[in-house]
Amino acid sequence: ITPVHVDTVIVLERPKLGAYKQKMKQMISKLLGLPLENVSIKAKTAEGFGPEGQGLAVSCEAVVTVRSVV
Repeated sequence: ITPVHVDTVIVLERPKLGAYKQKMKQMISKLLGLPLENVSIKAKTAEGFGPEGQGLAVSCEAVVTVRSVV
C-alpha cells in the first residue's frame, strides 16, 4: 500500500499556522514521497470551544488516500 494524497485539518487557537503551512506541506510531501500538490494542510480555530479553543490543546485530523501496489 502506498499513499496517494494527504488531507489534514489542524485545530488550534495559536499560533497562527499561515507562516508554517508551506514548510509543513513540504516536509510531509518529502516524508511520504508525494508530489507537493498531493498534500493539503488546513488550519482552523475552535472559536473558543473546548480545550483547543481555550488554547490548551491541538488536534489534527488526517485523511490519507492509499493505493494497493501489486
